[in-house]
Amino acid sequence: MTALTRRDLLRGVLRPDRAAAPVRTPAAEAPAPSGAGAAVTAWLRAPSCLAWQGSFCTVCAERCPAPGAIRLDAGRPVFAPAACTGCGVCRAVCPAPNVAILLLPVRGGAR
Repeated sequence: MTALTRRDLLRGVLRPDRAAAPVRTPAAEAPAPSGAGAAVTAWLRAPSCLAWQGSFCTVCAERCPAPGAIRLDAGRPVFAPAACTGCGVCRAVCPAPNVAILLLPVRGGAR
């Protein structure tokens, strides 16, 4: 039996005319950095983040496998690029209608 994500549930409630998207497995979908030129880190787009818009949402911080990469400050996620591994789990589980997390190349080319 496959699990239903928050995003899929909200899509079904808010947009019933569209078919529900298939359930995703974050670990399988997340891009894994390979080689020196592919290092990425997560960046937050606050205008798209549900927590930064006043809703309660801590999904990215709950699911992040990197200790200290995402901390909550007054209920809002704050990213620490130095601790981020670039796995993409936070982006895959983000329930915002417009995904609020971007995976961008590491600035300066080194961690």
